[in-house]
Order: sequence, then structure tokens, then C-alpha cells
Amino acid sequence: MVRLTDRVCSLLVISATLLACGEQRANARQHDVGDTLPERPSLPQAQARVLYYGADTSGEGWLVHVDFERQEGVRYFPLENIGLCNVRKNPNGTVSWSSGPRFEVIERFQGEPRPGGLRGVITYIRETTGQVTRTSDVDLDSAAFPMPAGDTVSDVYSSVKYIQRAGDLSGAEVLILRFARDPLVLLTTYEGAASGPWAMTDVRWAGDTLSGAYGSPRPFRITFVRVGASLRDIWGTVLRKGDGLKAVLVDKPHTPCSGRR
Repeated sequence: MVRLTDRVCSLLVISATLLACGEQRANARQHDVGDTLPERPSLPQAQARVLYYGADTSGEGWLVHVDFERQEGVRYFPLENIGLCNVRKNPNGTVSWSSGPRFEVIERFQGEPRPGGLRGVITYIRETTGQVTRTSDVDLDSAAFPMPAGDTVSDVYSSVKYIQRAGDLSGAEVLILRFARDPLVLLTTYEGAASGPWAMTDVRWAGDTLSGAYGSPRPFRITFVRVGASLRDIWGTVLRKGDGLKAVLVDKPHTPCSGRR
């Protein structure tokens, strides 16, 4: 009886040893297979607070300041900026927002981060009916918002004034952004109604002379000459320098968000 028990014990020890070896080999194979699987590429991540700037396919200029943590933002626009609502980084890596209504039209952006910026589609929707009026592709570069005391990347010039007899605004506003080697120049003209902001194309600096084209579908050429701290157009109108990005984005009033989404 004792001999039989010893023999059984020996068999059990051998079985346990073989089982342990088998588990080690299986774990080693799983580890090796896992090491050889390629990782899924991830989209670039949008920053928490950031400026986006560029142009859409219609030639309209874009300057957007968003805060993903607060889910809010603002888009630079003539007279009154456009408030951005529901600013989100979605779980699938995309970015989206909607605007407060302006003349009963809401802008909705849907896109995804790219290295150094953001690209997507803007859809314009009539607030009362939900009808899509138009869409436009937009490609935006990104930059950190400059501190007011150290804002060396933006210049704002304006000659806009109110003509009481006509009850209209007249003049122009020029916003120059030097985040990259080639500056982005946004131009808004006021001839009764505001037109813009247009992203100027074929921008050229020659000494103190700034020239370029703007507008759609037929672009117009325009020239400004720097005189001291101001710009002067070809008709002699002087555009005086303003206070920078904080004044045109943060301090300027914007449209409120609507209850409808």
C-alpha cells in the first residue's frame, strides 16, 4: 500500500511539472504575438485652449478661439463676434461645435485634428427650419493665444466710422497674424454693410507697402502703405492701429448661444 502511494505521488508531481511548462510556453507565445501586432495610429489631439486660423473654400477668413474644457469659444466677425457653443473633443477623436444664431443661421463644424491644425466642414443651417443653406470646407492652422503684454504676432488696423447722415458704417479693418512665416491678413470692408472678413491672397510686403487680393468670386486688389504706427490706403484713408487679439476676440461682444441645437 505504501509503495502504491509513493508511485501515485510521483505521477502527480510529473503531471504538475508538465502542466506548468505548458502554461509558460503558452504565455511566451502570447507575449511574442502581442509584440508583433502593429499599434493602431492615433489622431493628433486638440489642445485645451487654442487659436485656429485660416480660410474656407469661399475665401472667407477664419480666426477662432476655443476652450475645450469650458466647451465654448468665439469666432472673429465684423461688428459682433460669433459665439461658439458645445465645443467638444469627441471620443472618436473628432472635434465639433455649433454657433449662436446670426440672422437666424447657425454654423456647425465637424472635423478632426491634423498635425499643426484642424480640418473639417462648416454647415450653415437655418435655425427656424433646420434647412441646410450651404456647406464649406475649412483648413485651419493652430497657435497658442498670446498674452496681451507679449502679443507680438498680431496687428489690428481700423478706419471704421459711423456716418450719421447716411446711418451707415464706412471704412475698413485689417487684422495681420504672423504665427507662421507667411502672415495671414484678414480684411473687412464697410460700405453700408460689412463684407468679410476675407483672407487676402497673393499677399506681398515690399518695404512699407502691403498688397493683396480679396473677395469672391472675382477678387479685388488692394494696397496699404505703412505710415508710422498706421496704414493708409490708396485713397488716403488712414487705418489706425488697435490693441491686438484680446480686443478683437475676448473683449468684443459676441452672439449668445441658442436653446436649440
